Amino acid sequence: MKRGEGVFERIARLASDLPDGSEITQRMGRAGLAHDGLTPSNFAAVPTLSKGKLAAVQEVADGFGPVLPFGGLAEVSRIFRSPGGTYDFAGAGPDYWGFAAYVKAAGIGPDDIAIVALAYQGTPGAFMFDEGLQSVGATVIPTGTMGSEAVLSLIQDLRPTVFVGTPSHLIGLIRRHEETGANWQGTMRLRAALLAGERLTDDVRVFLAERGVASWQAYGTAEAGLIGYECDVHSGLHVRSDILVEICDPATGQPRPDGEAGEVVVTIPRKVYPMLRLGTGDVSAFAGGECPCGRVEKRLVGILGRTDELTKVRGMFIHPRDIAVLAAEVRQAKRLWVEVHRDADGDDVRIVVEPMIDPHESGLFESVEQLFRQRCGLRGRVVVVPQGTGKDGALVRDMRSK
Repeated sequence: MKRGEGVFERIARLASDLPDGSEITQRMGRAGLAHDGLTPSNFAAVPTLSKGKLAAVQEVADGFGPVLPFGGLAEVSRIFRSPGGTYDFAGAGPDYWGFAAYVKAAGIGPDDIAIVALAYQGTPGAFMFDEGLQSVGATVIPTGTMGSEAVLSLIQDLRPTVFVGTPSHLIGLIRRHEETGANWQGTMRLRAALLAGERLTDDVRVFLAERGVASWQAYGTAEAGLIGYECDVHSGLHVRSDILVEICDPATGQPRPDGEAGEVVVTIPRKVYPMLRLGTGDVSAFAGGECPCGRVEKRLVGILGRTDELTKVRGMFIHPRDIAVLAAEVRQAKRLWVEVHRDADGDDVRIVVEPMIDPHESGLFESVEQLFRQRCGLRGRVVVVPQGTGKDGALVRDMRSK
C-alpha cells in the first residue's frame, strides 16, 4: 500500500498489475475493460463473483492459479477448507484478516488475556481473532473447541478478561458456573465478549451485561476476513477502512441506493488472495446518518438474510450438497434432512431422520451426529420421526424466522 493512497486507487493499481490468466482479469475482460481501465464509473460493470462460482473456479485445472495471481501457493502461509467445497488462503504478516480494528474498537489491548474458543481446525475463524488480538498486544489462550469443563477450568485458573466464541457457548459456561452456587461477576475477571457464529440478540446482551460482560459483534467471511464491526455505540457495523463494500441487486450486481437492502459485495485489494466484487450471499443495507462515535466509514445495519441456498449457522455454512451426501451414507434412513431452530441458548441444529427400520434395533443412528460434524464442522443432534411422517422438501430448512 502506498502512503496516503485511497481504497479505490489501490484497487485500480492491483487490477493493472494482474496477469492475463487471473480470474479477476477474465471478469474484467467480459466487461470490456483492460487491465488499467478500471475507474469508479465503470467498476460496477465488472460481474460479481459468487461464493458458489468461486468453488467452481478452484475445481478446474490449476484452479488456484487464477485466484492466487501473485506468486500462487508460494505466497500463502495457511490453507483452509470451507463447507461447500471452497479453499481459502491466508498470507503471512500481522493481522492479515484485518481484525485489529474490531479488537481496538472493543477497547482491548496489551493488558488483556483472551480465550479464543473457536475451532482452529480447518477453518480460519479462530486465526482471524487470534491474529487481531495479538496485533494489539493481548495474550491469547487458544482453547479451540475444548470441552466446556476444560474451558471453565482455564477461565478460573488464568482469569482472562476477554472471551471469543459463540454466544451459546459463553452462556453455557456462565450457567454451568452459577449452578454450583458461585457468583460469576464476583469470581471472574471477564469484561468483554467478542461473539461470532450466531446472532447476538438483545436478550443475550442483557444477560451478559448483568454479569459485567460487554458484548461485541462483527461480520466477516472466510474469503474476506473482517468486513464490518461494532463500535461502543453498537449501532450497526462499521465497514473496514481498507476494503470496498457495495450493497447490490443480487440479480444484476448493480449497486443499490443507501438504505435499500441487497447483497453484500466486497472488494479487497491485497496481493496474496485478491477479491474483486465478491458476492458474499449475505443480505444487508447501509445505515443512514452519522454514527455518534465519530467514525466516518459507512455502516451496515447487520445481516438480514441470505441470497442463496447456503444456511449460516454459528459462523459456518450448511450446504444442501453435503446433506445429500450424508443422507446417502446413512442407508438406514428413508429420509434425512437438517432443520435449524433457535432456542434460548442459540442455534439448535437438528438432523431429522425418518428410519426404514426401528432405530433402536439398528443402533446406527448414534454415528449420524459424528458424520454430520465431520462433513459440516458443526454439532447437531439427531431427531428421529416416526416412519411415514417424513415429507419431501428441502435438505436444509431454516426454521429460525418461523
